[in-house]
Amino acid sequence: SRELINKAFSFIFCECEALSNCCEYFVTAIPMEIDDNEDDDVTIFNARMTAIAQSSNGKSDCFNNKLPHDKQKEILLECGSTAGSRTFTSASEIPFQLAHVTIDTTFFCKPIVNIQFSNIVSFELVTTDENQEVSLQLRYELFRKCDNKRPISLGVWEFSAINEDEEDVGGTIKGAESFDFTFCECMVCPGVCDYFVTVTAVDVSEGQGIRSVGTVSNGNIAALAGEAW
Repeated sequence: SRELINKAFSFIFCECEALSNCCEYFVTAIPMEIDDNEDDDVTIFNARMTAIAQSSNGKSDCFNNKLPHDKQKEILLECGSTAGSRTFTSASEIPFQLAHVTIDTTFFCKPIVNIQFSNIVSFELVTTDENQEVSLQLRYELFRKCDNKRPISLGVWEFSAINEDEEDVGGTIKGAESFDFTFCECMVCPGVCDYFVTVTAVDVSEGQGIRSVGTVSNGNIAALAGEAW
């Protein structure tokens, strides 16, 4: 028999470029490794791509992440930054701040903010015992910090990988998946706010004959603000 596995893969990308001409953005898919099996193949379908652009009128300082805006500007887009990557080998490791973005909604009367986040999770599950289960669970948490006040948690998302299939129990399983989420809120008070995402290892299998490792990387975050009429 042949098993069909469907997985969604998505990512976001945000940049500040001084471009005045028409530009094309495109995504290519390159096979890195496919088993030499006649019954194994990969099909890519239902691809979707969306672009959002904002004019800064040639006065913005993109490198300092400061975009002057006024009440006439209906939408404000800010690109965030990533802190690199982190490999988790134990559930006792401290949380890692993966991505961060700052947005100023001072000139909006009733601001509504949309946060988009994506990253890549690479994992390895190892076991020498066919009766042992190996798992990896990571917790993503979004925080907001405004006007130097204490951070407030806005939401929690979880990523998990497990050798739950009978054919996967025993041996080594390697994989890489995209993990993303969006969050939208209507803010009570306008101001300068930082949004950042932390990653915490909740469950990392450790012990004799079992091991799980997870690496988070390619963290991308963007903030989109507008007036909530």
